Amino acid sequence: MQLKKYLFFLCICLNTFVNGQDTSLVSLGKKEVTLINWQLYYIQNPNSTFENTAPVKIKHSEIPVDSIDRKHFSGVCWFRKIIKVDSIFPNSRLSVRLSMVGAAEIFINKKRIATAGTVSSNEDSEFLINTQRYVFSYDFKKDSVYEILIRYSNHALESSYSSGGNNSFGVSMEIANTEDTLNDIMRDRLSNSNFGTMFFVFFMTLFLVHLAIFLFNRKDRSNLFYSLFCLFVSTLVAGLFAYRFTCINSILQVTGLFIIISPIFIFTILPYMLRAFFSLPPLRWYRAIVITAFICIASFIFSFPYHGLLMLLLVIIGSVEALRSLILAFKLRKKGVKIIGTGLVLFTLSLLIASLGIYYAGKHSSDNQVFGIIYLLIFFTGILSIPISITIFLAYTISFTNRSLANKLIEVEKLSARSIEQEREKQLLLASQNEMLERQVTERTYKITEQKKIIEEKNKDIIDSINYAKRIQAAMLPQEEEFKSVFNDSFVFYQPRDIVSGDFYYVTELKGQKLIIAADCTGHGVPGALMSMVGSNIINKLTHENKIVDPKLLLESLHTQLRQALKQDQKGSSNRDGMDVAAVLITEKEIIYSGANRSLIYFDNDNILREIKPTKTAIGGSHIENITIEQHHVPINKVKQFFLFSDGFADQFGGPDGKKLMVSKFKQWLIQIAPLPLKEQQHFLSDQFKSWKKDTEQVDDVMVIGIRV
Repeated sequence: MQLKKYLFFLCICLNTFVNGQDTSLVSLGKKEVTLINWQLYYIQNPNSTFENTAPVKIKHSEIPVDSIDRKHFSGVCWFRKIIKVDSIFPNSRLSVRLSMVGAAEIFINKKRIATAGTVSSNEDSEFLINTQRYVFSYDFKKDSVYEILIRYSNHALESSYSSGGNNSFGVSMEIANTEDTLNDIMRDRLSNSNFGTMFFVFFMTLFLVHLAIFLFNRKDRSNLFYSLFCLFVSTLVAGLFAYRFTCINSILQVTGLFIIISPIFIFTILPYMLRAFFSLPPLRWYRAIVITAFICIASFIFSFPYHGLLMLLLVIIGSVEALRSLILAFKLRKKGVKIIGTGLVLFTLSLLIASLGIYYAGKHSSDNQVFGIIYLLIFFTGILSIPISITIFLAYTISFTNRSLANKLIEVEKLSARSIEQEREKQLLLASQNEMLERQVTERTYKITEQKKIIEEKNKDIIDSINYAKRIQAAMLPQEEEFKSVFNDSFVFYQPRDIVSGDFYYVTELKGQKLIIAADCTGHGVPGALMSMVGSNIINKLTHENKIVDPKLLLESLHTQLRQALKQDQKGSSNRDGMDVAAVLITEKEIIYSGANRSLIYFDNDNILREIKPTKTAIGGSHIENITIEQHHVPINKVKQFFLFSDGFADQFGGPDGKKLMVSKFKQWLIQIAPLPLKEQQHFLSDQFKSWKKDTEQVDDVMVIGIRV
C-alpha cells in the first residue's frame, strides 16, 4: 500500500508541473454546464437507499479535505444530484467530463454508466487515479429529469488528514457538447504530451545509438550499460506521461509497474555503467543484487509482502555502490571522473529533492503552481544531468583521443622517416655485401669448377684403373670355355657389387680328378679384388706346383701360405683379412668336400635338397697358425647336382618389406629350379635377384655356381 500511495502522490505532482495549476475546473467549450449544489452521503453499502439517510448539502462535489467530517468518512461516500435538461443543449448525445482525484462509479437513473479507477471499501483492492480528462457520453433528453449518483472512494485521504493538508476531495462533473469536448481534450493532450514525447525520443535515441556502438565494438561494455540506463529512463518517462493521460485500469496498472520498476533497474545498472566507463574491476558480488532485483520485481507483480522495503533497499545499495565506484575512480585519477561525478550528484540530488517535493505537495496543495514550476526545473535537471555529463565525457574522450592520435601520427611520421633512412642505409650495405658476395661466389665457383675438373679427371683415372683391374681379374678367373671343358653341364651367376669383386672361383683337372673352389674374400671392390688375386695365385701354386688337390690339405695349406703372404704370422701384425672357401674334388667314385664357413648344397637322385655344413673357421685373418678342416665324402652315384655360393645372394635386402632375403628363401628357389636345365636355372636366379633387389643398393658381391654331375 505504501507503493500505491507513493505512485498516487507522484502522479499528483506530475499533473501539477504539466498543467502548472491545481485541479480546479477548466472550461471545455462555449456551451457547458458545471453541476453544483450536490448532496453528500456517508454510506458504505452500495445497495443502501438514500431516503432514510440525512445528506450533507455541498455546493460542489469537489471540496477541500479539511471540510470533511472525519467521524463519518471512512474512505467511501456517495454524491447525489437531480438535474433537468433545459434548452441550452440540443436534443442529442452529450459528453460528461469528470475531474477527480480518487476512484468513482457514475450512475444515471440507477444505471451504472462509467467507472474511473477501482472503487472499494477495502484499501488494498482500491485503485486511484488523478485526471481532468475522463470523458463519457450519454443521451440526455430535453426537459427530462435525471438522478446522478457518484460512488466515490479515496482511502489515501487518511494521509492528508494526518499531514494537515488541504488536497482536493470528490468529483467535479460537467456536461458539454461532445464534439467540442473531444476536440479540446485532443488539443490539450497533444500539447501536454510534448514533454513526454521529447524526453522519450531523446532517451530512446541515446539507447539505440549506444546499443549500435556496442554491437560494433563489444569489447567496450560501457556503451551497453549506458544504453540500458537510457532505455529504463525512457520507460520511466513514458510510464509517467501515460499514467497522466489515461483512465483505463489495465493501462494504468502497466504504466504504474513501469514507474516503479524502472528506477530499480536504473540504480542497479548505474554501478556497472560507472565501472565500465572508468575501467574499474567488475563487481562479481553485485550479481546477487541483479538477481535480487528480478526477485523484487516478481514480488511486486504478484503482490508478495515486503516488496516495497526490498525495492527501497535495492535503490539504496545501487546508489551507495555507484558512489563507491565514483570515489574509487577519483582516487585512481581516472579521466572524466569529475564530469560524470557532477552529473551523478545532480541526478541523485534531483531525485532526493523530488521525493521531498512529493511530500511537500501532500501538505501544501495551495502552492501547486509555484511548486509545479520548481518541480519541472528539478525534473529537467535530474533527467538530463547524467546523459549530458556522459556526453561531455565522451566528447572529452574523443577530443583527447584525437589529440593523442595526432601526437602519435607525428611520432609515426618521425619513426617512418627514420626507418626509411635506415632502410636506405641497409639497402646500400646489402648492395655492397651482395657485390662482395657475388665476387666471392664467382671466385669459389671457379675454384669448385677447377676442383671438379681435377676430381673428374682423377675419378676417370681411378675408374679406368679399376676397369683395367677388372680385366686383369677376369683374366685370372677361369674362362667360360675352360670352365665348360671341366664341367660341361654347369652355370656361374657372378655379379660384383662394384666393378671388381672379392668373390672368385677356381677350376682345374688333374689326373682325371676335377677340382672346383669358390671363395668369398674379406671386403668387396678393390680391397676384395686384391685379396682374390692373392688367394687365386696361392691356390694355383698349390695345385700346379705342389700337386695338392685334396680339399682338406688344400684349404689347410692355403691358410698357412695366406698368413705368410699377408705377414699375419709376424708378431704385432694387425692384418685380419681372410676368406671363406668351399672346395670340391670329383673323382670317379665319390665327391670330396671341405669348407671353411662355406657349405655345400646338393640334390640326391630323388631331388631332395641336402646340405653339408662347413668347418666354423676362416682361411687367413686369424692368429691361429694351423687349422684343421673337416672333410666329407659322398658317393658320386648319390649326387645329381650341387651348388657352391657366397653369402652375397642371401644377404641382399629388398622384397615388399625391404628385408634380407635369407638362406631359407635361397634354398626354396634352388628346390624350385632343380628340375630345370642349368641355363634356365641361371636365368631364374638372375631374374629373382633383380626382382628382389629392385631399387635397393646391392650390399655384397654375388656368386652362385651350379654343377650337374
